[in-house]
Amino acid sequence: MKKTILCISAILFALALNASPVGIEKARNVAAQRLKADESALLGSMDAAEAHYYIFNNPEGGFAIISGDDCLTPILGYSTKGSFKQDNMPENLRYWLGQVSSAVEAIREIGVKPLKSTMEEWARPVRPATKAAGDVILELPTWYQETPYNYYCPRISGESGKSMTGCVATAISMIMRYFEWPPCGTGTLPDYHMYYESRKYTGYYYMPGHALGHEYKWSLMPMTDVSTSNSNYTPTEGEKQIAWLMYDCGIMMQAMYSYEGTGAYSEEIPYVISEYMHYKNARYVKKEVYHGDWVSLMKSQIDRGLPVIYGANDITNGGHQFVVCGYDANDKLYVNWGWGGDDDGFYAVSDFIPPSMGYRFTEGHDAIVNLEPDRSYSPVPVEQEEPMVVTPSKSNGPDEPEYDVPSTVYLQGDTYGSSEYYGIELVSGEIEEGSTFTMKAGVLKNPTSARYTGYFRFDHCNYDGTFIGTLGYYKKNGSVEKLFVNRSNSYYVANVSCSVSSPISLGDKIILSTSTDNTSTSTWTQVPWIPDDYTLGEYPMISMGFINPDTKDTLVNTAEVMLYCDIENLGDSVRASVDYEDGSTEVILLEL
Repeated sequence: MKKTILCISAILFALALNASPVGIEKARNVAAQRLKADESALLGSMDAAEAHYYIFNNPEGGFAIISGDDCLTPILGYSTKGSFKQDNMPENLRYWLGQVSSAVEAIREIGVKPLKSTMEEWARPVRPATKAAGDVILELPTWYQETPYNYYCPRISGESGKSMTGCVATAISMIMRYFEWPPCGTGTLPDYHMYYESRKYTGYYYMPGHALGHEYKWSLMPMTDVSTSNSNYTPTEGEKQIAWLMYDCGIMMQAMYSYEGTGAYSEEIPYVISEYMHYKNARYVKKEVYHGDWVSLMKSQIDRGLPVIYGANDITNGGHQFVVCGYDANDKLYVNWGWGGDDDGFYAVSDFIPPSMGYRFTEGHDAIVNLEPDRSYSPVPVEQEEPMVVTPSKSNGPDEPEYDVPSTVYLQGDTYGSSEYYGIELVSGEIEEGSTFTMKAGVLKNPTSARYTGYFRFDHCNYDGTFIGTLGYYKKNGSVEKLFVNRSNSYYVANVSCSVSSPISLGDKIILSTSTDNTSTSTWTQVPWIPDDYTLGEYPMISMGFINPDTKDTLVNTAEVMLYCDIENLGDSVRASVDYEDGSTEVILLEL
């Protein structure tokens, strides 16, 4: 399987009881029960002493992945259709199996005591994998990353063929086909520089952006896999529609294209899919900081009809991405690997080893939730010529001349240098009418290929965003100055002196605004932010950090039921991150 920088997956499990190897005959028996097949008919692999896992294919359709040690749940993954193809499995699935092996090796080495619940799983009969009342699967396409899906993808000079679409672009495209939205994209995707590394060349390539607006003809796009090994194949009109969609998504994500494997950063999905494809504010969540039940969050999304883009970081091989679009009665999640339907099925997603044991295998698990069309927009398609295949030119990367200037940047809580930022923050002073206080904001991020040059100020708005007055401008040496946020880079707005000249009402807030010029006719816009657990995009001028214990709501968000509230004492204030059942998070403050 050819992939280097790839996209994101990883899946982790529950621990069992007496940690001891499982023989192939016992594993075959479990697989036969799940697949409702004759044991003698099952084709197995990993037939080795103390195997980490076993894979069994049913000649009549279906497969099962069985743990090689009774420290893990017996059935790690299964499907009632298709077969498991080890010689051409997607990299994200290969990584998942690697995590199984790592967990089993660690458990055997340190002698972890298994859980009683897992031992009981091994002891009781296995229910056949017929569709149960608790099973839910959203029907997504079974698309692939090579021919003809990569029909419009660039061809890097010296490589053997066109670049792959990449699993991030493939995942986004499959979800857009599921929703059949939007009618067309909006705006112009900026040029960018991608970093490329091979045996022949290491450095930057320049990738041109392009205007969106052509119609996505959803009804022409087949849901089933249309891949072929013929690289000279001429796709049908419907197949070209898929390829054009995938190319748009790849450039939108500023993908790092390659024949060996195409990668992109999934954290940017909520921002770009809202900006260019008219989706509502999706949310990027990390498993390691999510305080509710992770699998329940995935299931709640599926129950709302929303597929989830799921991923995990692999320190050695980068990221891996796939789509979760269903679950079964045993809390296994249905995974669409984006590999032509190969190996799609139900898989265990949990922790290999309980965190209390001091070992973690959930490396960087994350998900994009609340991916939902914003149908309040009615974009109108325009006629466009189909793309020409690009052969990217070598470049000097970030020091090259500017191209498309981004219209704004966005806020995301993060570390810059040795300092931590949480969006908009009060540095010192009291927020009162007539008083002077100091604000800061960070981290400002620019995901595009061009430098953003703009002025920044803090504004006073009411609860619905109506402008009331300006509190203070970013200045340098006493004068209002512009800030530069370099392409694919980040910065911050340091200590800005502010004062309030208008009365403050409950619900009033401080926002960060920006403009590319500073005149009496300048247009100032609010800086958007990533709605995650770290980022406060609007600062309450009157503390609203209280929670009604009876109705489980806050002043700001009264419609949702709270799942969890994480309180952090900042000394002069308390910061709370409130998780809700719909997957959203509200960050609120309470002054002490």
